[in-house]
Amino acid sequence: MGDQNITARIGKPLVLNCKGAPKKPPQQLEWKLNTGRTEAWKVLSPQGDPWDSVARVLPNGSLLLPAVGIQDEGTFRCRATSRSGKETKSNYRVRVYQIPGKPEIVDPASELMAGVPNKVGTCVSEGGYPAGTLNWLLDGKTLIPDGKGVSVKEETKRHPKTGLFTLHSELMVTPARGGALHPTFSCSFTPGLPRRRALHTASIQLRVWSERRGGEGPNVGEHMSECMTLRKGRVQPVATGTTHR
Repeated sequence: MGDQNITARIGKPLVLNCKGAPKKPPQQLEWKLNTGRTEAWKVLSPQGDPWDSVARVLPNGSLLLPAVGIQDEGTFRCRATSRSGKETKSNYRVRVYQIPGKPEIVDPASELMAGVPNKVGTCVSEGGYPAGTLNWLLDGKTLIPDGKGVSVKEETKRHPKTGLFTLHSELMVTPARGGALHPTFSCSFTPGLPRRRALHTASIQLRVWSERRGGEGPNVGEHMSECMTLRKGRVQPVATGTTHR
């Protein structure tokens, strides 16, 4: 029988059912654990003592972990014999997770210069497990680093005591001459476990200047005649004239 995958939030209780076990004593069953807390298989039974505050067998044969932690990731197996003599095995593969705080963009740029590399900002996510990933978005679409116009410098740190992760992602872009004048950037955190929703930062909208900026206003070049429209409560540029891709 294959393992049943279980995900549990760090710090929350977890109950694993021992299938086929009689609901009341006397019971013939045995739990075996192989986790980050064990060097070999740890054996627990209804007749034995609980494992400190880590785990104990409940009266119905289920296994209770009062507050799961990163060290509890691993394999849990129960073998039970019913009163009629039928043996049933239960196998679980446990993984834990912690949802980090909402990611933030720190040290954001106030403006960008066309044709040269610019630092947009650094996206930071703190307190997650597993590590997960950070992604930058431009006008709602994921930015793919290409080493030319878009580059990302990433750093992952793990807290020595809690084991939780902090992620940093620094975005550098080189706006194209003749491109959008008011690009909107945001960042999202994608959890390391599936079926968990992504978390998003607030968006930042930056002004792009041409390289020949002078005086009090932008010099956007001869190919960039542009009018501004207001749509859905947000100012967006609408290019008139030559379209640049």
